[in-house]
Amino acid sequence: MPWRPRLSLQIGLLYTALAAINIAFFVFMILENQTDLLQSTFRYHSRALVQEVMSRNDSLRDRPDEQYYELLQMSLNEYEPQYGLIFDSSGKVLHRWNGSLQAPSGPGESILDRTQELAGREMIFRERFSLELYEEDWTADIILLLERPGNPQFLNVRLKIAAIQERMNEIRWHIILAILWGIIFHVLFGLFVYRIIFRRLSILKETSAQLQQGDFSSRADWDFVRGDELDDLGRSFNQMASTIEDKVSTIETQLDTIGSLNRTMRNELEIGKDVQRAFLPDFRSFQSFNPAFVYMPLREVSGDMCNMYRFDSGDIGIFLGDAAGHGVSAALITAMVTSAMDAALNSTHEPGALFEAVNAELCGRLTSLFYATGVYVLLRKGKLIHTGAGHVDCLLYRRATDDFLSLESQGTPIGIFPDMKYPEVESSYQSGDRLVLFSDGLTEARSGQQDFGMPRVRELIRDSLDLKGDELAARIEKSIREFRETDSDDVTLLALDL
Repeated sequence: MPWRPRLSLQIGLLYTALAAINIAFFVFMILENQTDLLQSTFRYHSRALVQEVMSRNDSLRDRPDEQYYELLQMSLNEYEPQYGLIFDSSGKVLHRWNGSLQAPSGPGESILDRTQELAGREMIFRERFSLELYEEDWTADIILLLERPGNPQFLNVRLKIAAIQERMNEIRWHIILAILWGIIFHVLFGLFVYRIIFRRLSILKETSAQLQQGDFSSRADWDFVRGDELDDLGRSFNQMASTIEDKVSTIETQLDTIGSLNRTMRNELEIGKDVQRAFLPDFRSFQSFNPAFVYMPLREVSGDMCNMYRFDSGDIGIFLGDAAGHGVSAALITAMVTSAMDAALNSTHEPGALFEAVNAELCGRLTSLFYATGVYVLLRKGKLIHTGAGHVDCLLYRRATDDFLSLESQGTPIGIFPDMKYPEVESSYQSGDRLVLFSDGLTEARSGQQDFGMPRVRELIRDSLDLKGDELAARIEKSIREFRETDSDDVTLLALDL
């Protein structure tokens, strides 16, 4: 599953980005406004300072040059100039002193250009100074025309306005404090949002995971005091969890009951299975026929039935039947058919009369939805007499001619029409022939879209002529299991060597 960021992470990143933009905008507005104010204040203070210097210069103009220079330097030192330089119009330095910076050895070309411009101004309304402001370090470069006798003299002084610098430092600290406060505020607000939203969502998620793992006693546990949507969601979630727990408890109780009933039913089916197997033939008294018996019930109990009878006359009776349906209902029908067969055999063992008696008995007890098919064969001194009740055609393999005789049914299934007649068909057989009776579960066994079918039954009988008894039964069962993809019906087969 591809990684996807959690909702808390997505909102956290978005909130961080918005907070950063908000703080940056706030800082920009403060810096912009304060810078404009400082620039205006800087210009005002610079001009006021020039006026102060000019005023002091006027008070000293009558002094001799050297004294004038020293007094002017002392007067300007109150403002802590970075340096001072007095020179004439030719650029000759008359006096200089150092402050926080080393005074230049002489005025530069840009200074001389400014002095020429200053000296050439008209006297009327002219300013006696040139002022250049440097806002990057809040310094003022002043050139002042000194009214001294003789050749014009100029004062070049670089002043740093300390008040402006201090205010700028204060603004920087205010900005830092504003950023810190913004960060702290947004962090605290984020923690608050996490506590009131995502902590409860996290509890809901953890509780949901516990419910998914089968812990139905888990509940969303926090103080439901806010009364907001998340509290409502938590209460609804807990009510849902309680309902699920109750339903699961009820289902578990019902499953225990069903399991107990199922175990009881299985025990009863096992008993029914043992009882039903007791109805199957005891082949120990028929070993001369090399019986091969295949019995493959679909469920614990089967709807197929089979039996062999030895009569006082020496005749041998063979019955194989198939009740409608599967499982318990079919097994009950087999019990009724077997019981009716045993009762009818007390009066006759002729095939037609026997099936007519059994059919009359079952029609009085069963509805048309419950019936059984069957084939009954009577062996009598080289003769084979049979009748069928809607049963699949069984086979008699004649070894001498290598062909098959189909034992076709002569009537409808037992239990449907009470007056049904079952004609008898008489055939001959020879020693070495093989009689094969089976239910339709054999021919109708499926593999994909194909049935096992009668041709495969004939081929299987031919391919296993050298086998008999249990070996033949094992070979037939193996062939059926290898062909059949799914179990869909009971399979019963009885092969006898005549």
